[in-house]
Amino acid sequence: MTFRFVSNVDGTDFAEAVHDLDPAETLFIVSSKTFTTLETMTNAHTARDWLLAGLKGEQAATAKHFVAVSTNAEEVTKFGIDTANHVRLLGLGRRTLFHGLGHWALHHACPSGRTISAPCMDGCHQMDEHFRTAPFERNLPVLMGLLSLWYNDFFGAQTVAVLPYEQYLKRFPAYLQQLTMESNGKHVTWTASPWTTTPGRSTVWGGEPGTNGQHSFYSADPSGDPTHTLRFHRVRPDPQPARPASPTYCWPMSSRRRRRLPSARPPSRSRRKARPTGSCRIGWFEGNRPSNPSCWTL
Repeated sequence: MTFRFVSNVDGTDFAEAVHDLDPAETLFIVSSKTFTTLETMTNAHTARDWLLAGLKGEQAATAKHFVAVSTNAEEVTKFGIDTANHVRLLGLGRRTLFHGLGHWALHHACPSGRTISAPCMDGCHQMDEHFRTAPFERNLPVLMGLLSLWYNDFFGAQTVAVLPYEQYLKRFPAYLQQLTMESNGKHVTWTASPWTTTPGRSTVWGGEPGTNGQHSFYSADPSGDPTHTLRFHRVRPDPQPARPASPTYCWPMSSRRRRRLPSARPPSRSRRKARPTGSCRIGWFEGNRPSNPSCWTL
């Protein structure tokens, strides 16, 4: 089985996903809590049109070739999907991995979902228990939240860069963008009064895995303006022992990069570089750049 995901309303996303597929052997899973979201339903109608065009307008094909994951049974039926192919969700949140759409997609729709679902849930349960029982001075979520508040309101950092030194985590920054801003991207309180502080709600502006980012924008971290914090994510042991020995480089590279951030290098310790108008000092930086390391143990 081949699995493809389409989320962008840009038609190119859909066209690239189906260009080599046979409509007669294609099943679409439409995941939408309300089944009315404009972008999702636009793609769903595009998929239905593509399917019917490939099956010579056989209207009954919609019922057989579509599955709906939704809370809105009325809209699912109206679309033409068989009620037997409707996965009904409870009115739970859609922002976390194990509520509603996220858990169903992980467990059923992903190629290795059943293999990774239970260990993933167990790990999240362990973190829930840690958050519930650990004293605040050793409570990781509490400490991370306090650090965000400190960096935002007192240090003046406005954004967070998520820097995974693991290729399998390349989409982790994008996941955190949605997770964080869906809940915290607000400027008013529950009483509709504007925030007088930033309440630790940094914008996650992204990141790149390992040396991809290291050779592009990482150089701005020690020497640029201190307007963002950095979060390094590493995995140990290697999730793919058979692959080339790249972790031999990734692990020390991430450590070296992080150690440079808090420490200053004055001009007197930087190297000279010749210029037409004379030599100058390069490679010096102020230090005092905030960062947090995280190690993911498998």
